[in-house]
Amino acid sequence: MTETIMKHVDVTDFRLTPGQILLNATVVGVIIFLCSMLGIWTRPSGLLAAFWPANAVLLGLFVRLPKLAHPLGWGAAFLGYLTADLITGMNWELSVFLTAGNFAGVAMGVFLFKQLAEKHRLLKQPLSIIYLILVTLAASVAAGIVGMAGFPYFFDGLAKDGFIYWFATEWANYLAILPVMLTLPRLRLGLIRLRRKQDCHLINLHQGLALLALILGMGLGVVIGGPGALAFLVPGLLWCALTYRLFTTALVILCSNIWVMLTISTGLLDLGVNVRDFLILESFRMGLALQSLAPLAVASVMNARNELVEQLRHLATHDSLTHILNRPGLYEKMQPELLSKKPYALLMCDIDHFKLVNDQYGHACGDLVLAEFAKRTSACLRESDIFARVGGEEFCILLTDCSHHIASDIADRICQACSNSPFQLNESIQIDVTVSIGLVYFDEQQSFSIEAILSLADEALYDAKESGRNCVVMNLASA
Repeated sequence: MTETIMKHVDVTDFRLTPGQILLNATVVGVIIFLCSMLGIWTRPSGLLAAFWPANAVLLGLFVRLPKLAHPLGWGAAFLGYLTADLITGMNWELSVFLTAGNFAGVAMGVFLFKQLAEKHRLLKQPLSIIYLILVTLAASVAAGIVGMAGFPYFFDGLAKDGFIYWFATEWANYLAILPVMLTLPRLRLGLIRLRRKQDCHLINLHQGLALLALILGMGLGVVIGGPGALAFLVPGLLWCALTYRLFTTALVILCSNIWVMLTISTGLLDLGVNVRDFLILESFRMGLALQSLAPLAVASVMNARNELVEQLRHLATHDSLTHILNRPGLYEKMQPELLSKKPYALLMCDIDHFKLVNDQYGHACGDLVLAEFAKRTSACLRESDIFARVGGEEFCILLTDCSHHIASDIADRICQACSNSPFQLNESIQIDVTVSIGLVYFDEQQSFSIEAILSLADEALYDAKESGRNCVVMNLASA
């Protein structure tokens, strides 16, 4: 009914209490500890972890919730990394070195993401995928430089191998995990609040077929094998990208990548190459991550398209001045209500002597009167009521599932809301405004077309004007 204008406010604008800061830091520390433990379980003896989600998760948290990137938040993340290493038997010197590399990549990512507009941070535009590649590339290079410096000392290997190993691992993990973190619906300290009801709807046939295509691709890869087996996933991933929302697509991509890594490590998926070879393994992991960018880009394009379609639909059904429904929007909303067979009332409102306002004060002031009338009237209505501007100074209200007493009371409140206080147009101009209302009440047994309902309301409005204006005339409809 009443339009709510949502404004994005940087959460860092609000001062946090010491208790809130400490709680946020604790949450960060616990999350990083758990993610680090998961990565350590995949760590081959003497090498870096094959799957290390902690850095991408930390970067995603700091980008989505800047208030977490407090010095205490960084300190808690450091303790999370360090604790996971030490309790699993790593010496403190190596743990500090590895954590320094982790921090180098995350810090670079946080800095670069701050330079981007919110729409790109949340991957809402097709170009956002290019920014994602560049930011994660820079973050991985920063981590790789640290790895190159310490690899010969801690792992007795070549510096270039340390850079390649660390860089490839970081980039693959960033590209796989970070899209899920950045598109996660309304992240609030680990609690997901879905933005729309569509986020939790059941899978329909088209969506189910997309998922089935991906599963079939996985199965064919296992049966046929060979270097081209990874490409069998592409049709299913693209279908999912065209079908699901951006977050769901990112999650599907992550799950498919994890599945590929697991099937290769267990020997279920045979690519026909020696994945134990260092360079081949890193090439494969980066190729798998980069392959995922195509469906992610498609999902981003679809997301931008859907938002544009929604904006166009809103413009087609809403009045640009008052931000309430227009006549087509009213018809669209009324039709299902009339089919419900519940009692309802229709109010036709007309601002009295509105032409004189335009003639005396100009059309700009007339627009202010219309906007203020819509605001005051909206405050008198219930959440379920339907409010629309159907003409120059004519407004229509459908009161759903109500008695004629409730309808009459609402109409009286609208009249009083307008006449009780002047409309302030600017610092020097205020005018008295009244409204005439024609009200027609329909019980659940009556069936009328929309045109007939509006015609009856127009007749009641005419009677209100003939009765001296600034009043309500109510008629009971008869079949």
